Amino acid sequence: MRRILFGFLFLLTLLFVAAGAARAEEKPVIYWPYFNLPPQFIVNGGQPEGMGIDVARELQKELPEYRHVFIPASPQRIVEELHSGRERFVVCGLFKTSEREAYALYSEAPCRVTFSMMVVMRREDLWRLAPDGAASLAYLAADHALTFGYIPGLDYGVFNPFLAPLISNAGSQRTVTAHDVGQLLDMLGEKRIDWFVHDSLGIRYAAGKRDMEERIAVVQASECPPVPIFGYLLCSRTAQGAEIMERINRAMARLVASKRLYNALKGWIPDRLDPAFDQAYTGCILPAAHLAAHGEACCKVGVPQP
Repeated sequence: MRRILFGFLFLLTLLFVAAGAARAEEKPVIYWPYFNLPPQFIVNGGQPEGMGIDVARELQKELPEYRHVFIPASPQRIVEELHSGRERFVVCGLFKTSEREAYALYSEAPCRVTFSMMVVMRREDLWRLAPDGAASLAYLAADHALTFGYIPGLDYGVFNPFLAPLISNAGSQRTVTAHDVGQLLDMLGEKRIDWFVHDSLGIRYAAGKRDMEERIAVVQASECPPVPIFGYLLCSRTAQGAEIMERINRAMARLVASKRLYNALKGWIPDRLDPAFDQAYTGCILPAAHLAAHGEACCKVGVPQP
């Protein structure tokens, strides 16, 4: 009986040791959040798609020491997670702001190229709100008869100073929130809002999917000349975040050297924007990736005009 008991305990010990070894060999998980922001992230009911997903998948191939999991999260939740110091949390494609740099680490090379934010309105209102083909953000924001729509947590870049008073007054009759650009388009068509702001690639993609190109007008903001916009990879400003970002920077340098990053981005750029994309890529991404490959700090690169 004792021999049977010892045999049972020995086998049980082996199982515990094997289980412990298996846990030790498990790869740590990196979580990659996404939300519906075509063409950066496209949520279609199945696996996410889009420019940012393609870039993330290429990066994940370069980081086999981790297990990678995509998770849906709102823009607001993503910012909150970064701010709280969430570990092994990598966001693809956010804009660089001084506020975010206080709690998040940015990749040295951009991972996303898009083009200027644009003002979107109903085509029937074009003559009234943008008679010269461009709209004044100051005028639109000051018109109390107009209702503005926006996505909470989305960064509007150089448009922020004009939109901040409207966003801070969220919930008023003049401001309505939406989950994504598709909902903004629906509300525009239903006349629940009169205008919103979105990047030009995203709005054209979403409007095309809804067959709304002929019903909307997409115009420049007179206060903000058109420029390329670059998005970066972010993770929390922690010791573990710094280690992951160092690996990401080296991986990004390899993606640029192999042209895999270029191909991942170029597939989502309309033909008419090819020259502007190539100029932006050559002027900003190539130099930043070169510095990352040599372990140097990223320098300030002039932003080329499209």
